[in-house]
Amino acid sequence: MAFKLNLNLFVFENRLASYEGKWRYTEGCTAEKMACAGFYCTEKRKNSDAAKCYVCQHEMLWDPEDDPWEEHKKHRPDCLLVKIGKQNEAEFTVREVLLLMAHVQSTKKYVWADESVNNLSALMTQLVLDTDKMIDFN
Repeated sequence: MAFKLNLNLFVFENRLASYEGKWRYTEGCTAEKMACAGFYCTEKRKNSDAAKCYVCQHEMLWDPEDDPWEEHKKHRPDCLLVKIGKQNEAEFTVREVLLLMAHVQSTKKYVWADESVNNLSALMTQLVLDTDKMIDFN
């Protein structure tokens, strides 16, 4: 399976645009701070508070008093964006951008594989339950 790398979320303005008309917090945990910390809004509805990091794919719910960068560091210290330690993409070196791109690509493959295993596990569980019902019926 081919995984196309979407570069849109590497750009602050695009992450910020994902919050337009949906993000409920205008003070403290603002859309600007969220986008700076690498998060984009994953909710489709108004007044949402769910966002995901474009690098580590970690999704979290937020409170108005949260500091996005501090929460990111606390919950995902292994995130490459956190390890690089820069919130302003204009400060990234070419090497850091390439590392981020490679990391995002490999993370997507890992997430896809993990979801596939979970889906297969759920299907197998349902198959066992259905088989047990059939055996009990006969």
